[in-house]
Amino acid sequence: MRGFAGRRTLARTLVARGQALMEQARYGRAEPVLRRAVAETERSYGRDTLEAAQALTQLATCYKSLARFSEAGPLYQQAFFI
Repeated sequence: MRGFAGRRTLARTLVARGQALMEQARYGRAEPVLRRAVAETERSYGRDTLEAAQALTQLATCYKSLARFSEAGPLYQQAFFI
């Protein structure tokens, strides 16, 4: 995928894939997908956008499901302040 539109498509696809894995309770598999989704979302949409906040929230929820609360908390806060 190339270009600006391709990056946005990739970001949306990664978020959707991470969400699908979480719905299947495959949190360990969802975590790296969602980490990449956050990076791609911030790169293609910007750090202070609704899309970035949604991706951060998904990753935080994944960490919470994995009982990684110390990692989830700061991500929820970051998303909240966007």
